[in-house]
Amino acid sequence: AEGRFDFTDLPDGRFQLIASRRGYASSSYDEHGGVNTAIVTGENLDTNGIVLTLAPLASMFGTVTEDSGDPVPRAQLHLFRDDPMRHGSKQRANSASADEMGNFEISQLKPGTYYLCTTGVPWYRPNGRNPVTTADQARSPLDVAYPPSCFPDTDDPAGAEAIAVNAGARLEVNLILHAVPAIRISIQVPKPGPNQGIQMPQLS
Repeated sequence: AEGRFDFTDLPDGRFQLIASRRGYASSSYDEHGGVNTAIVTGENLDTNGIVLTLAPLASMFGTVTEDSGDPVPRAQLHLFRDDPMRHGSKQRANSASADEMGNFEISQLKPGTYYLCTTGVPWYRPNGRNPVTTADQARSPLDVAYPPSCFPDTDDPAGAEAIAVNAGARLEVNLILHAVPAIRISIQVPKPGPNQGIQMPQLS
């Protein structure tokens, strides 16, 4: 209950010591920059008085809206952080979905520096499955899409600003999506030959 621990009758050798507790970030002894320090046991080696410090987990919450201030229902949140093994690279840290009012919360975060981006679909956009019959067909002013947006307000992921998350913090971060005219691509599937079914194209 007071956090003390004791391992007895250990053989001589090198050991990794890890502590974990619900609500805290698991940590190894003397962990720093993705590496940790081993504990060496043996004759005349003092391994008493070791202290491990666990940082409380943090969370991030906010709302995704568009220019008008209206919420973006069911927006997707993507959280990234620096990759400690690859300088200059990012790795996915977490993800979440906003609710019908654009509200979200991402919890169980270790302290550190993060980058937050979001994607979404305008709820008022015409059904994307409706075919475009002619090239000069008048487009609806509601035929729009959201480019991905990263904090604080950029559609260029390289321009995303770092968000410092401290241990135990509950940080508010709001994001804005900007509607732009959508692009539609029409693909003509070749007519199948005799006794052949339609080969649906695979798009990515």
